Amino acid sequence: VESCCGQRKMPTEPEPPMSAITAIGNQYVTFEQEHQEAFRMPARLWASSEPFEVCDLNDNPWFKIEGLSWTNQKKLVLNTGQLHATIEHKGQSWHIYVGSERRATVRQEGSGQEPRHYSITIHEQPFPSRTSDDHAGVREPRLVAQGDFAGHEYWFVDPDPRERRRVACVCRSLIGKDGRPEEPIKDFFVVKVAGFVDVALIIMATVIIDANETEVPNGKGPSRFETRPGAAGANGLAGEDRWRDSLEPVPLMVPQDGKGGLDDGKPKSVPKLWGKGKTPRG
Repeated sequence: VESCCGQRKMPTEPEPPMSAITAIGNQYVTFEQEHQEAFRMPARLWASSEPFEVCDLNDNPWFKIEGLSWTNQKKLVLNTGQLHATIEHKGQSWHIYVGSERRATVRQEGSGQEPRHYSITIHEQPFPSRTSDDHAGVREPRLVAQGDFAGHEYWFVDPDPRERRRVACVCRSLIGKDGRPEEPIKDFFVVKVAGFVDVALIIMATVIIDANETEVPNGKGPSRFETRPGAAGANGLAGEDRWRDSLEPVPLMVPQDGKGGLDDGKPKSVPKLWGKGKTPRG
């Protein structure tokens, strides 16, 4: 979008990148330039042990996010019931795995003079595994999240200085037909994703960012967390929702040749996804 002075205007809606952004699978990418997806997500999902079915605003089910709060993991399950991807919190990083392949990493960045933001790195083959070093894989972020994270008002931006396209956003409410913001739904936020962008990656990144903003270390190790002071927990009581002590994250049972086996860090076959174009919208 160009202004009358030849300078690029910031769009009010997400716009597709010049090249597709995919990490979890092409099946989650809408390859139509003008097609935007929108979802309503709950706050503090990470601290809840209840599964949540992710539907678009037309009530089409895309997948579920589930996992016990004390495991330091959340699983993304397809609408076919097939486990496909996992978020795992490790130290200062949040990794997204498909099987044992580390596909993406989300980290909080910025200190001092640099504004606080989140970097989303998409890894390439050969992918790091679950046993790889915390900083293994690609170092340069593919996306950067910037804005008011606690208030659920922020953008996912392509950091390439030639582009700086804002490809997805989080907001408290939608704009109604009259051009005015609709009344926000308490404890929910809206996620809007442009075409050519991996929907699952953005949804999982918003879960991570929300968790990082509402949960803070209490100084007794990365596996012990408590609700940020003043923030309501999953039970609606400020400061009352506590994470339990946990041991190492519970190993996932990853199907391999039809048999279950403990994850030993070795790459395994990626679970079968929907056929291309078989997302809920078809």
